[in-house]
Amino acid sequence: MKKATNLIILSIFCVLMSMAAVCANENATFDDALSLDDTANDTIAADPETQTFDDLSELINGTDDVIELKDDYKYSSTDSVAKGGIVIDRPITINGNGHTIDASNSVRIFIVNSSNVILNNINFINGKASSAGAIGANEFENFTINNCNFSNCSAGSGGAVLSNADYTKITNCNFNDNHADTSGGAVLVRGKGSVIDNSRFTSNDAWTTNRGHGGAVYFSGADGLINNTVFDSNKGRASGGALYVGGARLKINNASFVNNSGTYGGSIFSGASYTTVVHSTFEENEAEAYGGAIYFYWNYYSTVKNSKFTSNRVTGPTGGAIYSDGYYDLYENVTFENNQAEYAGGALALMGVPNAKVNDCYFDSNKCNHLGGGVYTTSGRGCEINNSTFVNCYAASGAGVYMVYSDTNPNSYSNGHIRDSRFYNNTARYGGAGVTATSHATIENSEFKDNTAGNYGGAVSLTHASMINSTLENNSAIFGGAAYIHDSDIINSTFADNSAQIGNAIYILNSSSLRGNDVSDDDVFLYDDDFPGNVVGNQHNIRGLMETDQGYFAYCSEKYNLSPYNGVYDGSMEKLKNSINHQSIGDYLKILIYYYVDNFEDLHDYDFSNYVWAFTDGEYWNSDDPVVREVIRLYDSGLRVSTENGCKVLPNGTLMYFNFSSLVTPSGEQNLFLFKFSYEDVLNETLTKEALINKTVYLGDTVEYRIVINNKGSSPVYGNWVEDKDYSEGLVYKTWRSEVGNWTFNEETGRWTLDVLEPGQSASIIITFGVTLEGLLYNNATSGLGVVNVSTSGDGFTAYVKNMTVEKKTLTPQVNVGDLAEFEIVVTNTGDVDLDNVFVCESEYDSGLDYVDFVSEVGTWKHSINEDGKHVFTLSEVLEVDDSASFRVLFTTIKVGNFSNTVTSGYNNTTLSNSTNTTDVIGNETPTASGNENNETEEDIVEDTPEGTDEETSVESPEEIDDETHDETTDGKKESEIHESTVVEDNQNAVSKHIVDEKATGNPIAALLLALILIPIRRFKK
Repeated sequence: MKKATNLIILSIFCVLMSMAAVCANENATFDDALSLDDTANDTIAADPETQTFDDLSELINGTDDVIELKDDYKYSSTDSVAKGGIVIDRPITINGNGHTIDASNSVRIFIVNSSNVILNNINFINGKASSAGAIGANEFENFTINNCNFSNCSAGSGGAVLSNADYTKITNCNFNDNHADTSGGAVLVRGKGSVIDNSRFTSNDAWTTNRGHGGAVYFSGADGLINNTVFDSNKGRASGGALYVGGARLKINNASFVNNSGTYGGSIFSGASYTTVVHSTFEENEAEAYGGAIYFYWNYYSTVKNSKFTSNRVTGPTGGAIYSDGYYDLYENVTFENNQAEYAGGALALMGVPNAKVNDCYFDSNKCNHLGGGVYTTSGRGCEINNSTFVNCYAASGAGVYMVYSDTNPNSYSNGHIRDSRFYNNTARYGGAGVTATSHATIENSEFKDNTAGNYGGAVSLTHASMINSTLENNSAIFGGAAYIHDSDIINSTFADNSAQIGNAIYILNSSSLRGNDVSDDDVFLYDDDFPGNVVGNQHNIRGLMETDQGYFAYCSEKYNLSPYNGVYDGSMEKLKNSINHQSIGDYLKILIYYYVDNFEDLHDYDFSNYVWAFTDGEYWNSDDPVVREVIRLYDSGLRVSTENGCKVLPNGTLMYFNFSSLVTPSGEQNLFLFKFSYEDVLNETLTKEALINKTVYLGDTVEYRIVINNKGSSPVYGNWVEDKDYSEGLVYKTWRSEVGNWTFNEETGRWTLDVLEPGQSASIIITFGVTLEGLLYNNATSGLGVVNVSTSGDGFTAYVKNMTVEKKTLTPQVNVGDLAEFEIVVTNTGDVDLDNVFVCESEYDSGLDYVDFVSEVGTWKHSINEDGKHVFTLSEVLEVDDSASFRVLFTTIKVGNFSNTVTSGYNNTTLSNSTNTTDVIGNETPTASGNENNETEEDIVEDTPEGTDEETSVESPEEIDDETHDETTDGKKESEIHESTVVEDNQNAVSKHIVDEKATGNPIAALLLALILIPIRRFKK
């Protein structure tokens, strides 16, 4: 019996070896499925604890309907089974009972050539083939895989399973770490009516080549269903990180897609299909190009209902959660949260979809860098958004919704509608934080609250659009706090508490209509220069040089907006702002072109688009780019270029003129920075500077300079500047005035700028300086155009100093009360010039001193009382340089104390110096002799009275006192040097009476004091 069995097996083997190879491409059979003569050539040892593939083949072929596996099976090189796999060619059921079939990374496991084949509870590992790594099913039907596990299988397509059978069913299965080079990292299904149910796909990939589609599943059959299935961490290099749907009808129900990735469609790529997604979740999926979670590519019908998309992203351009360019889309009761795109459609991008409806959807915290943080639509014939909510979304324009015509077809119409929707707390870098809409789009019965735009249209930015019966509250922007509109209508809408620098509620760029609105006239601004403009050259390349219909060259000023077509000319350039700090950057852009462009060729030598964007959309203040840094340096140095006829001189002397403007629009099209230039004759102008001096200049005077520019050429010169910074330390700038011409002065830069200097004309200014130092002082001025110095001129003069000192000395440091106190006052000319009308004023003295008289010493002095009751002494002669003049002043002491006396001095009512001295007035005690520096006694100083001489008589005859005993005074001067002036008669009588009344005691100190007092009286009598 055994021999008979062996004979049968040998016969079957011979038959199989004689069969012709069958082509098994992906649309029919498998290229190595029936090539049983292609046995494995690698040597693989059999595991003694497992059965071989020959054993398994024998079991399958020797059993009728149901096969029960009782062992694990592993392929070895001694097996006679071909690499195409064990053939199942009749309806059977294989119950694996949890056993494992290991293909040793060498062969396919099964090839199914029959209908009604069922595989239950089997573990398939390490299958490998050119297609269908573990199982291949040809074009039969009712192929079922249930409760099976597939891991580490690989193939060119269908890494684990490839089924061309209709009504393929994969249920309760797990696919882990399977790989395909091209399509279907785990499963490729083409048969109609196929179902994947309650299964899990983890870490499968179709990643080897750029043709990798469907990291987990490639599905192209009709009327398919994926139900209750999880796709986690699968990768499709080309498209469909988890699932690729091609030319099929497929419904996805209650599925979960997590952390899948692909180039097109991070989770799902559906092309030319009818695809429905319901009750499913998409989380943290990622695409490199389009559709972080789903890419509907030319789909006929795409429907997503009752699903949620969270934290999906596209690192490439568009569609953070979903990208669609199909024909009919429906999104209903879908939640989009925290999805992100680099360019447009942070959550949903509808690219030219003719019929798209977004109903009852919720968009929260979705964002993109360019257009449409929530929804981006360029639908050719219409997009409807109904009863949906947009909160906390961000984009450069249209943070909630960006609804425009296709940027490649300016004549198409969006006909988009937004109805009964809400926009709260959205933020736009440029404009339209709630909605940016154009081309006959309509917004109805919607609410906009707490939205913010960096530049224009805090809530909406509209071009050729309408808004009806809507409410806009507490929105903000720089231009148009709520709405920024161009050729649009706002009807029966309410505006409240919106804010902007210009147009709190509405900024109207040009012809628009407001009807029946609840808005204050004060909150509406109408731009009064609505001259329209169009882009006529290179309009589709936002990075390139463009041209407008008015002969301007143009660069796009909004890096993250669409290509421009038309707009309104705005010569103020006020809307050209940095989108980060919202500061005006027009002056920087003008300097950029003015400084770096000498001719048309220069426009191609520099990447001006990027330089413009560095100022409009970058942190230019932190830039390391040398061109940007140089522009900032020129700006900080004070260079400013006129918007009209900004003029500079070229190295060859030719005058070059620049004119600047901007082209703006509220829609998502670009705002443009505009410029044009022309050339005129060679510059020929002169600069002269002269000091307006007709007298000697002294320290403290002011001096005026006249600066004159003369245009000797034949062309007008715009923007001449004058700088006066090169002058001596002894000059201090005071003020200026325009003499001829329209000049302006910039205090920060210290430059005067002339608006225009016509041929043959001159213009001038007068500048005033204060003189603070003596000597030769110079002052040079420079004129120029832009960064070029044109001419320099200067003038100088000598400044002289008038100065004097005053010294006040007390001649009586200590006196008894009632005695006279005497002070000497000396003035000296210490300046460079003679002084006339020199005066000394007793500006202050204490109440213990009472003025008596004065005595001239050097020079002739006159006494007067000024209007303040002060004693003034005036020198009659001119006080020459280095000369001195002096006089003495006498005061009666009227009480005990230490009393100060201060004088001031000057010339011609100009006070220059002051001096103070003091006298000590004591009681009726014998005062200490003045000038007794050597502590001599009175006996040493005054001779004794001759014995027998009457003391009274000797006191009353001071003439008899020997003059030689009084040669020294308090200051060490000879008495003859102090008392040389004539004392008036009244003073003599007063002094004489004082001496007569003094009792003679024989005290030598008293005698000495009397002698000191009487000596001048005696000399006066002589």
